[in-house]
Amino acid sequence: MKSIRLLLLSAFLLISGCDSSSDLGFDDTYVVEAFLFENEPVSNVRVTLAGSTTTDDPTETAVNNAMVVLSRGSDSWTLESSNTEGFYHYAGSDLVVNQGDTFSLEVVAGGQTLTADTTVPLSPQGVSVSTDTITLPDFRADPFRLREVLQGTNANIIVTWDNSNQDYFFIAVRVPELSDPDYILPDFIRDRFAGFERITEPTVENFYEVPFRDFEVFGIHYVSVYRVNDEYAALYESREQDSRDLNEPPSNIRGGVGVFSGFSTVLTSFTIIKE
Repeated sequence: MKSIRLLLLSAFLLISGCDSSSDLGFDDTYVVEAFLFENEPVSNVRVTLAGSTTTDDPTETAVNNAMVVLSRGSDSWTLESSNTEGFYHYAGSDLVVNQGDTFSLEVVAGGQTLTADTTVPLSPQGVSVSTDTITLPDFRADPFRLREVLQGTNANIIVTWDNSNQDYFFIAVRVPELSDPDYILPDFIRDRFAGFERITEPTVENFYEVPFRDFEVFGIHYVSVYRVNDEYAALYESREQDSRDLNEPPSNIRGGVGVFSGFSTVLTSFTIIKE
């Protein structure tokens, strides 16, 4: 999930280069970056300490000894340090993130208390893929057929969902870790394609076309469609602003800066089989 966190933070990082520490009355500012995903473990919570932004060389230090508590109504869960880069996670199995849930977050670090709230949006509706099975030739045995498939109209997968309100969504395409992958492409081409995860930027469209060029292995491919909630949508939209016009970074963290946001998801899949 680290790549998703990097994608979601891109909007925040692009527009957070202003003097927020002086506004808060501290020489140093704690930064919270926390994302909850429906029906997924809580592991994308990070706490860092940003050095004074009045210097020409601001620094960021991971905070691994904070007290981090997540709560929903009268229930609460204390997160554990992941002992790396300031990340925190919940190791138990009794915390399930559901659509419509409202969570509160409290972080205590360095004598400061940071709080925030977020609501997980309703799950995407009408999610479907254009086909659940694609048959491809064995390009390793006959690489000359690659051009034939690239020129075809049925080599891509189209993922669609309902979006009459033009909400923001993003899509992740993943392949499980395989000990002996059955690669689609010949070795001399495959080295251009790395990784088993593709993640889009947020979009207000109601479809996404997974290009054939993203396919690396035969077998099942999982597609997650995520709905973005309102506070992150506002943050993402504000990336278009000129940073010179911002008085403080967009943030829903009280007592610090950062973002605490929830995302709902629907999982579907398709399978690539060998001709």
